[in-house]
Amino acid sequence: MPGDNGGADHGTDQRYSRLSTGQAPPWLFWKNRLARDGLADRSRTMRGMARQHSQRKVAPSSKPSEVGAVGSVREALHELQSATREVLDAVPGLPGTRPVDLTATLAIDLKLAWKIARIAQSSDPFECVRHLPGNEGWSIWLEAAELKGASRKAVRNAAAAFDRALGSGLAWAGSRQALTDLAAGLAQGGDTRLAVEQRRQLFHAAGHVWGMRAGLAFRIDVVAPSRDGAMIDCATARGFVDLERLRSGAAWRLESPMIIDDSGSKRAISAPERLDPSDRTRLPPFLLREFCSSPLPSLGGVELDGGRRALVLGDGAVGPESRMTIVQAALIRSLQPMRVSPTDHGLFQAFRLRTSAEEQVFDFLIHRDLLAHGAEPEAFLYSDLWRNPERRDGHETRDRLPFSVRMDDLPQPNAKGFGGRARLRRWPAHTALLDHVMARSGWAPSDFRHVRASVEYPPVPSTLIFELELARAES
Repeated sequence: MPGDNGGADHGTDQRYSRLSTGQAPPWLFWKNRLARDGLADRSRTMRGMARQHSQRKVAPSSKPSEVGAVGSVREALHELQSATREVLDAVPGLPGTRPVDLTATLAIDLKLAWKIARIAQSSDPFECVRHLPGNEGWSIWLEAAELKGASRKAVRNAAAAFDRALGSGLAWAGSRQALTDLAAGLAQGGDTRLAVEQRRQLFHAAGHVWGMRAGLAFRIDVVAPSRDGAMIDCATARGFVDLERLRSGAAWRLESPMIIDDSGSKRAISAPERLDPSDRTRLPPFLLREFCSSPLPSLGGVELDGGRRALVLGDGAVGPESRMTIVQAALIRSLQPMRVSPTDHGLFQAFRLRTSAEEQVFDFLIHRDLLAHGAEPEAFLYSDLWRNPERRDGHETRDRLPFSVRMDDLPQPNAKGFGGRARLRRWPAHTALLDHVMARSGWAPSDFRHVRASVEYPPVPSTLIFELELARAES
């Protein structure tokens, strides 16, 4: 997976107000309760619910309320996630919770390993429903875990938790498909206002401490089969908008892309191609000057380990006068195999962020041939305080940050390009950059699915990762 550009390289809370009377009316009680359980859109009016609440005598019911049923299913799914993580923690020598780690250690099928990893990692219990395997698959992985040394108690707890979660879900929804559909609508999809506000404060504090900040950190990755059909090519563009120096002499650099395989081994890109034919730079990062501010401040080149290179920001203006837009781009041939291999079990595009930004946007354009086996792209945000893509001890479940990553499936681009359908409010030139990357790469936009992941006030250091399961190797 190509990592991001190093050091500087991408580098509703529920508020309860007390009424003057000191007592909230019944309709507000029910409104808050329904909103909390994801059922605020129920057709019954708040007025009707208030009348039911005010009745002194309520006929007993043998069936739990729908609100209570949702809460019971959520709790059962949460217990399933906890039990799954307990089993994983109990397997001696398990290097991590990536699908490749589970496959290598437990000798289970890679597709099943993806499901178990997603159940353990989902930030909301309802998110993991679509990854639930069948009864046989659940038994297979638990038996494999016990065979490798997981305690029998942990395995039995996970087996019982699976039965409870599936049982309560089916009793509520009626079928597996209905459960999947309902869960998709109930998974929490947004940050609370309090969480965003806390990250906003962190953004301002980090800019003060590190001396640099940006309005937008963005990245575009376009992946497609190589000419021979055996490898994946990747066109990538990345950069910062309204990058500003807040302190004289603050350090900042823009690093060239790199590739990291499943083992954590990293290497420089072999013979990357420029997307700007007028650029005469010998080594990346290759700037797309037509999308950069003009003039750019002084940027000195330095050599990094592994044959990589970075541009280092020199001394210059401070404050609003220093604001600039800087964009680099390259076409990477033979990024990794098209199918599962000993070194690559999936496609992982890692957007590392080391510069505080108000918004982080990652556009992932996937050729239809990479989706033919039914895989779905997913995006996760990981903390890099203790681990990061440059180290062999990759991210684990506990490194995943509990922040919302907004995922948007954008309209498929047509032969004329992207137009205004992929426009970014902070930087209108973004659509022109998408058109430029596609035109220089020689690919037809209509052959691609366009997915966008975005985070408000992303913390640093962190990594936003797009993950895509690869097709299995043909036997």
